[in-house]
Amino acid sequence: MLRSNLHYFKTSIDNKEKLEERYMFLDWHKHIYKYIKTTKKLKELLATVKTLKSKGQDAKDYYKDLYKLILEDFASKSELNCFINACDLSIGTLKKYPEYFESIIDLYLKYRDFTDITPKEWVQAIIDKGASRSEG
Repeated sequence: MLRSNLHYFKTSIDNKEKLEERYMFLDWHKHIYKYIKTTKKLKELLATVKTLKSKGQDAKDYYKDLYKLILEDFASKSELNCFINACDLSIGTLKKYPEYFESIIDLYLKYRDFTDITPKEWVQAIIDKGASRSEG
């Protein structure tokens, strides 16, 4: 029998969940340095595109390099990938519609700053964010 929302709300309050370590990754991810290396390469390519565009030069080859790199497994925990997700897109969508990629990069370069540092804690935090989903 289906009950009211208030009933389920009270039940939730009365039956608090405890922290469940099996849904957490408490250690550093085993590939953390591969994610960092890929993120640094993404930032180098972004910086190159930004510099070329500011000088009015052609950056098409670097957009292509960026596109190939963002499709790699270890690019999924980068700030750029988070921005792509914030634009309501996924890497899967970009695979189907690669024509959107250059526009996304242009938006990223216009509205986001980036540095040449890639703190391991930031990358691990992005990994941690998806940890419970990957454990079911």
